[in-house]
Amino acid sequence: MSSDNSLCTMSSQDTLTHSKKRPMQSSSDGEDEEKRERRRVANRKASVACRLRKKIFITELQRQVSELSRRNNEIEEENAILRRMFQAKVAAEQQQANLKSSQQIGNGANMRSLAVAGPLDARTLSHSPAVTMSPSPSGTGSTSQSTAPNGSREDFYAELVKNALAEFQQQRREEQQKRGCKV
Repeated sequence: MSSDNSLCTMSSQDTLTHSKKRPMQSSSDGEDEEKRERRRVANRKASVACRLRKKIFITELQRQVSELSRRNNEIEEENAILRRMFQAKVAAEQQQANLKSSQQIGNGANMRSLAVAGPLDARTLSHSPAVTMSPSPSGTGSTSQSTAPNGSREDFYAELVKNALAEFQQQRREEQQKRGCKV
């Protein structure tokens, strides 16, 4: 039974201790309320700051999107110009190859007809019609790569690039004028 008594005394002591703590807590309730209020104010400030940071972040992302969209449009325009230039280059090379092959066929036929006609002499050459070559698209006067003087092919491509760039700049001016009218 002594153990029962000790338990009872302990529980009595615990209640006394708890009862002593409660009055102390009631005096600190005002302090706790102040702490809670300070925490609420700090949370409000933090949430306002968080919303502001989020707004700034979203605005920056929107700016980046518009900048990247603008850059993408410029690159697409440049790509279209380069594709047109490439197609023009391929078409020009194809035309040169066709012209060269037709000239070779024509020259082969002329050679065969001359061989059938007999030996050449100065009188025959002076009376035969001169073979003329049509000017190339760049205006250099040559029609094939093998007979073109140095730089004529580069001049041709430079002219293509120059024309494509002029066309691109004209399109840009027209677009800017349209935008100017809309605004």
